Amino acid sequence: MQKRTRSVIKWDDLRYFLCVTKAGSFLGAGKMLGVDRTTVSRRIDVLERTLGCKLFTFDDDGFRPTPAGRGVMSAAERMACAAGALEDLRTDANDDIEGTVRLAVSVSLGDAFIADIVAFHEQHPRVAIEVAYVSDPLATLSERRADLAIGVSHEAPARLENVLLGHAEVAVYGPADRNIAGVPEFWIGWSEDIPKAFADWMRAYAPAGARVNTRVNSWDALKRAVLSGGGVAPLWCMLADREPGLARLDPRADEHRMPLWLSAHASEKRNAAEQAAWAFLSVRIPQTLNV
Repeated sequence: MQKRTRSVIKWDDLRYFLCVTKAGSFLGAGKMLGVDRTTVSRRIDVLERTLGCKLFTFDDDGFRPTPAGRGVMSAAERMACAAGALEDLRTDANDDIEGTVRLAVSVSLGDAFIADIVAFHEQHPRVAIEVAYVSDPLATLSERRADLAIGVSHEAPARLENVLLGHAEVAVYGPADRNIAGVPEFWIGWSEDIPKAFADWMRAYAPAGARVNTRVNSWDALKRAVLSGGGVAPLWCMLADREPGLARLDPRADEHRMPLWLSAHASEKRNAAEQAAWAFLSVRIPQTLNV
């Protein structure tokens, strides 16, 4: 008589399960993981067949764990803690990692994450990071001119491994020392290198007939143009709010946030230095965005 073997429970499937419990939907979990909802649904289906039980019920508030699902969630959370501890041990064991990592960052983001990049060197002092500010970091990555990329995209970049770092808020700003009443007449915009997400913002929320009288191609130039009184502009709140000379104006739109992604080629193609930078930034930058 042939002996039946049990299917192996994969940690990666449990990781998807935990994301669904946090997000309340396959779509939300997919955004957290940088995959589409179909992939999440397939992983949950595999896990349910492996365990032989239903893990979720669905109501108006989204997916809720069943009693069996709550038990799995408790065990999976313990496994997540154990995995984190193992990752810490691996980090401690790899203090001798060295190399150079090329990081492409959207020029629109300015120096938003420089402090995070510098903090990486406290853990891996022998790894150098070369930061290039470019108009299209994902194209730079695809062309193999970068090892990692941080960029703005409404959807998870295709054919890459991605981590959703978070959503950064955008609003309209003007100089704090000027009283701008009503609809601003002059706007400052990006040149032809404008990130697509900003172009979409301008099309959706700039008033009809808005005059863009100055165009620039860097965050610092955009900020300086606004401070000089050249007009108003949509700016990242995480950068503009720390500038005392800038004041947030009524954007005439609902709160607007743009997804930020950390992207790279498949993990098996990354060396130890690239993997160390990937692991660090994928945790550190979301913390920065939530501050």
